[in-house]
Amino acid sequence: TVATDGMIQIMHASLLEKEDLFIMISQSGAADMLMRLVHVAKQGRVPIAVITGNRLTGLAKAADYLFLSVCHEANPETVASRIAQHAIVQAVYLSLSRRLGERGRAAEDRIWDAFFPEP
Repeated sequence: TVATDGMIQIMHASLLEKEDLFIMISQSGAADMLMRLVHVAKQGRVPIAVITGNRLTGLAKAADYLFLSVCHEANPETVASRIAQHAIVQAVYLSLSRRLGERGRAAEDRIWDAFFPEP
């Protein structure tokens, strides 16, 4: 699931279990709310994957899995940084899909069938 509201994110994080994976995306990695989410997830022993452009933040240092989306621009919240983040998410998705094999292909087929049902 994806939540963009900070309070909803805390609620989701508190319900995660150690078999789940909490994925956090923040180019700057500097918002205080992010560290609150890390604290909640760590209490539940939930592994944390972070996609960020700054490996020196507390968020990056708290990550169990760190993906750097570095872009060299004056404004860190640019389209280039979002494209880098999207590429990382896509690579993770494709990797998981391949790892799931037939189960992953069947899930993708169900998704496509939901969008484009046969008449």
